[in-house]
Amino acid sequence: MIKTLVNSLRKGIFFRLVFTVVFVTTILSGCSESPEKVAGGLQQVQVKWELLANTFGEGEGSEVQFIFVNNGANAVHAGNWFMEYNSDNVLPKAMADSTKGIVEHVNGYLFRFTPGKDFVINPGDSLVYKYSCTGPFLKTWAGPVGGYFVIDNGTASPLIVQPSPISLLGFDDLERVFPIPDIRATVPNAANTYEKNLSVIPLSTEKIGKIIPTPFRPTKGKGTVVLGESTVINFSAGLENEANYLVSTVEKLFGVRLQAVEGNSPATNSINLAIAPLSVNGVSSEAYHLTVAEGKGVKIRGSDAAGVFTAYKVF
Repeated sequence: MIKTLVNSLRKGIFFRLVFTVVFVTTILSGCSESPEKVAGGLQQVQVKWELLANTFGEGEGSEVQFIFVNNGANAVHAGNWFMEYNSDNVLPKAMADSTKGIVEHVNGYLFRFTPGKDFVINPGDSLVYKYSCTGPFLKTWAGPVGGYFVIDNGTASPLIVQPSPISLLGFDDLERVFPIPDIRATVPNAANTYEKNLSVIPLSTEKIGKIIPTPFRPTKGKGTVVLGESTVINFSAGLENEANYLVSTVEKLFGVRLQAVEGNSPATNSINLAIAPLSVNGVSSEAYHLTVAEGKGVKIRGSDAAGVFTAYKVF
């Protein structure tokens, strides 16, 4: 009788132990998602980043936030994943509360967001993560770009998920970007650009330069000079680099590679580069004289190499 009772008790205890182990295992396995399921959920997450306010002067910095929107059918929560992205080197400040996540500076322009234990987004819902930075954000290119999710699958090659590009918000509100009115007033916009352009006086057609860069005194001549594959670029000593640059430019524009030869040529379709004493409107530095004349070819004279370089750009 006593033996039977002891055996029954043992069987009851064993059953309860087995049930407890099975129950706990079931609960744990129900909370754990496969890396593929996590990746599928993150694929449906839209990431936004918003500039809330910049601060200048003492205590310079910025208040910003990530907004994670779950467009999928399953809840997304913290686990074996994180998000990396590139941003300007404006460092995040230490966070007193990291239950929703934490933003870390990895190195250079690389940053990482790791979700905290309270990071949960139900389907159709969103989660906002606010944090502070040590400096201001002045342009959209300074905000986060190139974001991707990394899911640990227990191997040396984690799963990588590329979501849609991070949406950058807040930069169209100049009061957020430039909270100081005197600074904000200097930022170009449609209104002050219009006011500035009111001082621009229209020129008549005959006064508009036909050559860019506009020379000091252009004089229109008659006749033509035909340049082709037989054209030779002649240059004086010290202008070899300018001659070679002209050869390269002509080849890129017209597909013809001209020959550059040191010396002078009387050919009617030659291009002659030389340095000569020149002064244009009282200026002798980087001055030039460019002549295109029928029967004489193209002659470029510069007060120095820089003058020759400017002349052939005009040509």
